[in-house]
Amino acid sequence: MQTLIRVATEDDVDSLFAIRTAVQQNHLSREQLAEMGITSAAFSGWALAGPVDGEDVRYQKIKAH
Repeated sequence: MQTLIRVATEDDVDSLFAIRTAVQQNHLSREQLAEMGITSAAFSGWALAGPVDGEDVRYQKIKAH
């Protein structure tokens, strides 16, 4: 397995939201996330991305308030 992790960029935001809103457990829509202050701007510097065995994956970190 080959993995290269990098800090997510603005180009990754749509994929980050697609992954986050596709979950079955703890599902929140993009609108619900926005009501909680989780917007495209909120992902800046708080997410990692990279391919794992050729598949592009993203990992979101949570910013503590």
